[in-house]
Amino acid sequence: MKFELRSFLFPLFLLAAVPSFGQPRLEDAEAIRHLIQRFADFRNAHNGPAVAALYSEDGEYLARNGASTHGRQALADFWAGVLGRAERIIESTEFLSGNIAVARVAFTYPEYPGTHHESFVVVLEAGEWHIRLHQTVD
Repeated sequence: MKFELRSFLFPLFLLAAVPSFGQPRLEDAEAIRHLIQRFADFRNAHNGPAVAALYSEDGEYLARNGASTHGRQALADFWAGVLGRAERIIESTEFLSGNIAVARVAFTYPEYPGTHHESFVVVLEAGEWHIRLHQTVD
């Protein structure tokens, strides 16, 4: 019986030794929350270059109509031209691995009634979280 118990416990021990990417570090979750807050603040200030700096070098924004803006310079130009204000609330953050997460965000515009949604795929690059893909859903 001892042999069977050992053979059962050994795989559990190995699993416990493997890092779990689904369990984010608290500082990563906070850094992503801060990233989305900075995005909202810079976007509302119409500061295109500051918004674009939050994206990875090859970052991309996909509008709900399918239009795509790719790369930091194009993103800086795009976000500098977006008017109005939007209030954003993070609804959830899911870690897909140790360096990739998805933040689901609800936002409202005073000009457009209702709550809208967007997703941010964020990546950890050189110790900092950046937006890799940002898509407006509705």
